[in-house]
Amino acid sequence: MPIKDDHQCRYIGERSGPCSEPALEGGDYCFWHDRDVDKSGADVRALLEERAHKSTMMEGFYLKGAHLDNLNLVSPEGEVYHLISSDLSRCSLVKAHLYRADLSGCNLLKADLSGANLHRTRLIGANLLGVNFKSARIEHVDFGDTFLQEEKAHQASREGDKRQSSELFEEAEEVARNIRKHCEAQGLFHNAGEFFYRERTFNRYRFPLISRQRVLVKPTTISQLPDCISLAERLTLPRTPSPPTWP
Repeated sequence: MPIKDDHQCRYIGERSGPCSEPALEGGDYCFWHDRDVDKSGADVRALLEERAHKSTMMEGFYLKGAHLDNLNLVSPEGEVYHLISSDLSRCSLVKAHLYRADLSGCNLLKADLSGANLHRTRLIGANLLGVNFKSARIEHVDFGDTFLQEEKAHQASREGDKRQSSELFEEAEEVARNIRKHCEAQGLFHNAGEFFYRERTFNRYRFPLISRQRVLVKPTTISQLPDCISLAERLTLPRTPSPPTWP
């Protein structure tokens, strides 16, 4: 880690307030908030675990591309570690232990979370585009009621930017499809059905309100559900009434 200076880091978090870490020599930010410091070293994982054990909120950390395989953010005292609104894009988090960890608002663009323990992990408002969830424990992940791209798409729509809104809904569709496919691969059919519905909803929202595509792309019948949904689950879903047969 670079030499620390005698003045405080200038980062101010929305939830955590001013950073208490000392700034690096010749800079304005600490090791965690300085975007110009190389975080690809093998010691970054141990440093991050040590920082987490201070039990203070970790907000706005810049860890883009860091190698954090087997990272352990599980508190032995049962506390919740908060690593929020941080840049974890393209990070390698293979087999990371993130049980109950709060990663809300993080940028996880193309991060590798394969084999990670995400049981009850909070990913509310996180950028999940291109995340690798292969073999990760995702059944009880808190993805929130809306995806980041979904919220931005609705905002763009309210501002009249239809092109931007359509592009963001397409990204939200990709996120839902990716999670749905990983749920299917793990036999989590109930979860897969939920994300399939969200996937199709975002696909509809890409088109104008009054359009043929908006009307046609709507999962309203059981036959439109993915093949992964079991027969038992299909039978519990509401059916569209069949048209009457006239003599």
